[in-house]
Formats: sequence, structure tokens, C-alpha cells
Amino acid sequence: MRTLLILKIFLFCLMIGVSLSAQDEGVLHKKAEEHHKKREYEKALEVYKEILEKFPDDTIALYNSACAYSLLKNKEKAVEFLKKAVEAGFVDFSHIESDEDLNEIRETEGYKEIMEKKAEYLKSAADKRVEKLKAKLGDKYKIVRDEERKLIIVSDLEEETLNQYMNILKRWEDALHKEFFENLPQTYIFVLIPSSTKEYRERFGGSSAAGFYNYASRTLTVNIETGTGTMVHEFAHALHHADMEALKQQHPIWIVEAFGSLFEQCTIKEDRPVGLLNWRLPIIKEAISDNSHFPLKEFVTKSSEAFNKNMSLAYAQARYIFYYLQEKNLLKDFYRKYVKGYSEEKTGLKVLEELVGKKLEEFEKEWKEFVSKLEYETSSTPRRPKLGVRLDEEGGSLKVVGVEKGSGAEAAGLKEGDIILEADGRKISAISDLQAILGSKKSGDKVKLKIKRGDEELELEATLK
Repeated sequence: MRTLLILKIFLFCLMIGVSLSAQDEGVLHKKAEEHHKKREYEKALEVYKEILEKFPDDTIALYNSACAYSLLKNKEKAVEFLKKAVEAGFVDFSHIESDEDLNEIRETEGYKEIMEKKAEYLKSAADKRVEKLKAKLGDKYKIVRDEERKLIIVSDLEEETLNQYMNILKRWEDALHKEFFENLPQTYIFVLIPSSTKEYRERFGGSSAAGFYNYASRTLTVNIETGTGTMVHEFAHALHHADMEALKQQHPIWIVEAFGSLFEQCTIKEDRPVGLLNWRLPIIKEAISDNSHFPLKEFVTKSSEAFNKNMSLAYAQARYIFYYLQEKNLLKDFYRKYVKGYSEEKTGLKVLEELVGKKLEEFEKEWKEFVSKLEYETSSTPRRPKLGVRLDEEGGSLKVVGVEKGSGAEAAGLKEGDIILEADGRKISAISDLQAILGSKKSGDKVKLKIKRGDEELELEATLK
């Protein structure tokens, strides 16, 4: 088996809870890997046998044993160990289906039977992981699942809040799937949402970052105190990785992080995902003004180097390239054309030049002028008062899709599903309509709302904070 594939499996097993901490076990795995590289499969099997005597549920040893037997054309043993591997929790079926080491057993009844039971194995692995998380985290952590979507939220927040978060994820999955990612995740996605920054850092190993997505374990971990935008950012990564996996592609970091960061400040308009201006804008505007940004051609073709050199700037630049494409109604076409032509050009340069109709060096001036004209409120400017709701524009009306705890909206009695018809006597049909009214107010001011709840129209008054 190739080194890269062994490393991938190794990371996956680490994250699903397989014990691989013993130093001697790591040494044995490395020894087996060397035998694999030299095509000494019998010797590799001897090492895996030694590992399995001590750790019978080690999915790496089980899966790699299946590969070794397959390469030795021992189909019966290969199927036997593949079945043991998936029963123990190795359920990365996209990897199994594409791994050339298993080609010898593709047509066997045993292999077909395993693949027919994918759903059962996936659910069983998810159930085992849930039990391990319960044991590790304690009773205060709750589990909310959606089996159809293969989404599992683990959190110490109130269940009502978790159901709201689940609804947000479902709506974003629908929107991003419709607009960009045709292939949905085939394995369960775990969403870990500790209730505080302290919990996030101490229990889940979160650094100063707002959140992170681990592809190997299909897990996104969110510091929810930074907002639900962080959750959507990381969830966009999960959906994008699932699409790449199905397409058998690995997109460059500038595209991967552009998707995540674009939707960290966002809304859904008429079922379309829309990135909004956010705090990264001043970073790229300052870099453009003093000419310290990355030249676009260099950034697109060597994005890994850019992210290593200045991550904060690279994130901002990637986001506002995508923001430009979004505002020019080119982003959907960019992604669809890019994945279609991936085998010919992997950086995205060719498709980008095709869509903007000019070489990237020429387009750079236009992009810089576009970004320089954008305006975003920063901490140095007066902050607008806040109603405390998450909203969606839906068919010419403004729908409440979430209410923040402790907000003026909650105190006034606004609920998820309400339609805001008027604010201070003015008709409301879009987020911008409401923002225009709130922008003229300050904290402590009141706003009179006319809403529709079911068939009933109500009048409420909310205090802004």
C-alpha cells in the first residue's frame, strides 16, 4: 500500500477512537509499511499478525491485511479481513472503493456483500463513536441526530438550541448542494459544539482558532461563542471535501479556504448561499493599498506557499476573489467548470481567466479596484444595534430562522418561523430593509414589529442591544 494511503488510514483511525498510542505499536506499523513499499506482503502480514495479537480491533492492521492478501491473490482471506476492518470501524468506503490494492476481490460475493451493507456498517460505526463520546464527555453532553442527512451534533447546550443548529446545517446543506457540491457526504458528519471557549479549548483541543474540520474523522469542532458563521464555515469544508472525494479530486488550498471563509458571514437568499462582507475585508484592502497582497497569478498557482507565508492575508485574499465572482454571478460557473476540467488544469487559473475574459495579470487591476471600493463596518466605527435574529429572505418576505438567547427579539416574543412584515410602520421584504431601519437607531432604542405567525398577525416591540 502506498505511504500516503497508509497515513490517511492511520489518521482516520486515530480520530475514531482506536488506541494507537503505544510506542511499540507505532514502530510495528512503520515496519509493516516498509514491507508494503517493497512488495514484501508476506512479511507485512507477519507484522500485522503481531499487532492484532495485542490490539485485535486495530483497523489499520485489519484493513492493510486485507490489502496484502488481495495483492497475494488470496481472495478468501482478503475478504475476511476487509469484513473485520469495517466491522471494527473502518468505514471510509470511498477509499475502499478506489484502493487499487483491493482490485483482486472486487468481483467476489464477499466483497459485494460488504458493499451492499454499507449503510449498516456506517450506522454501527457512528453508534460506537457516539457511545465513546458519551463515556468521555459525560451526561451533560447531548446528542442530536439526523439519520437521513448523516449528521450528528454533540454539545452541552440546550436541546432546543441544538435543534436550531441542526436546522441551520440542513438548510445550508441544501443550499450548497444545489449551488455547488453535487455529491453529498456518504459517511456521518460529527459536529462538536462545546458551549464556551473554555470548554472548546480544554475538552476539545481548540487553539485560538474559531473552529476546525478534520477530514480524516469527518468531524467539525466549533467555538460557538464566535458565532454560527464559524459552524457554516467548517460545514462548507465538510461538504466540499465530500464532493472532492466523490470526484477523486484534491483542490488547492485557495479554493478550499475560499469556500469556507466566504460563508463564515453569510445568508441564504431564495435558496442560494450568499457570502456577505466581513472582518477580513480591511485585511485585504490594506494589503492592496500598500501593494503587499499576493499577485493573483502567483496566489492561484502557488497558494500553499501563500498560506504558509501569511495565513491571515491568504484567507482574506481567497475570500474576496470568491466574493468578486459571487457578485458578478460567476462563482457557480467557476466551480462547475473547474471540476469538469480538473484533469487538465488543477490550480483554477485557466477557468478563472476564461470567466473574466482576460489574463490574470490584466484582471488583477479590475479586482483590486472592486475590493478597494467595498466598505465594511469595523470596531473603530459605531456599531449598529442588534435585534438578535437570524433571517432568511424567502419569496419576497423576511423569515426568522433563529432567535438569539438574551436578545431583544427573544424578550419581545419573536419565534423561529415568524415572518417580519413591518418595522416601525415600514414594509419589510428584505434584510436590507430591516438594516436600514436599525441603522438609524442606537442601543436601548425600541423597534415596533408587525409579524405573521401562521395565519395570525401580531404586533411586538423589541428593545435593541
